[in-house]
Amino acid sequence: MSTRGVFFTAFLLVVTGVLTAQALTLAPGSRLAPLWVVLPTLAMLFLTLVLDTTSSFSARLRTIREDTLFGTPGQVDARLRGSVADNVPEDRRPREIRMVVWGGTLIGLVYAFGFFWAAPLYLALYLRAEAGLTWQRAVLAAAIAGGLFYAVFGLALDLTFPRGLLQ
Repeated sequence: MSTRGVFFTAFLLVVTGVLTAQALTLAPGSRLAPLWVVLPTLAMLFLTLVLDTTSSFSARLRTIREDTLFGTPGQVDARLRGSVADNVPEDRRPREIRMVVWGGTLIGLVYAFGFFWAAPLYLALYLRAEAGLTWQRAVLAAAIAGGLFYAVFGLALDLTFPRGLLQ
């Protein structure tokens, strides 16, 4: 990698280190969420710096990654060439527009029904329409996810969910 890239990674490492030090000064209950973000970022930046400065280690890691996880570059190209034509949506609508519509749908459902009821309903609709699951599987997955969501955030963390207009 270029020296500019190494210096930028080192700069980000210093900034993340300062953020880590600041997060450690917070009260024990307040520092948990920032540390969950900062510590993995710090580890990844350090690994990136090591990979960028140590060419032999980087080459070994690249060889391991290409051979064991993805196959050789020729095998990856062959798999991609065959799958691109198979994954074109039938309706030909751009995926970005569909995702914006789905985001608006979630906002509308939360506004109408409240977050607790909107999240599983949205998940069931999304799994049915986009993933192609049957209604039974989509509703079952949404019910399980909604139950886990309620158990973790509603019961364990005692959070209140925003209410909708129809509640």
